[in-house]
Amino acid sequence: GQGLSLRRDLLPAPYLAELEALHAHVPPFESALAVAAIESAFGQPVDQLFAEFEPVPFAAASVAQVHRAQLPDGRTVAVKVRRPGIVAQVHADLRLLRRFVRVCQWLLPGLRRYQPLDLIEELGQFLHQEIDMVQEARNMRRLASTLDPLPYLTLPHVVEPWVAPAVIVQEFSHGAALATQNGTPRGRELAGLLLDAYVHQLMGAGVFHADPHPGNLFELPDGRLCFHDFGSIGYLDPAARTAFAQLIEGLVVDDASAVLDAV
Repeated sequence: GQGLSLRRDLLPAPYLAELEALHAHVPPFESALAVAAIESAFGQPVDQLFAEFEPVPFAAASVAQVHRAQLPDGRTVAVKVRRPGIVAQVHADLRLLRRFVRVCQWLLPGLRRYQPLDLIEELGQFLHQEIDMVQEARNMRRLASTLDPLPYLTLPHVVEPWVAPAVIVQEFSHGAALATQNGTPRGRELAGLLLDAYVHQLMGAGVFHADPHPGNLFELPDGRLCFHDFGSIGYLDPAARTAFAQLIEGLVVDDASAVLDAV
């Protein structure tokens, strides 16, 4: 749904408007469930973990919702809590998707050439990583070493050691969604910064944020771009980076043979 919300070439505006709600405006789950998850994850009552905890989340998306809190040392943090039951939901959805695709392959044998069941397995691997907050913390640490040196980029860092499979505590950072600048001169500047950020990640570092939908990108008050939601990152080894560069070069000079060789 999040991916389709970006496809203005495929869907009419009313559908896009509904799907865009999946970026950061999914209905939240009950605060009591979030508190129970936090206390279960860290073995302490919320009022001992935090000097202040806001039970009403300030953001809710498809995988988790986020609560503002204050640590005993005065730092403001974001507490990201996984949706209850989402692990079972992912298993059920993938099982149904496999059944659906098998029926489609039986009705339309030509689909087999696209290896849809293999695609579902790959999707399943990504989904299981995305709903594991321990994995997300690893991703945040890995990307921090890539993004921190760039003056125009930032990301919230993990607040150690508060990480568990269903909960992660991170630095609080919030700004204006990039989409609010669409069609403005600043929007064009931000697009350039975002492109520079991905050139650096893809070609230089070989590790990149793999879920850059509008709900995960903000402009901070100081003008820096801030990435959020690190459930999915990708890697390119040196050989893949070279091939990717050759692919882009082939596209620019309209050399179909070079593009095929690069792929």
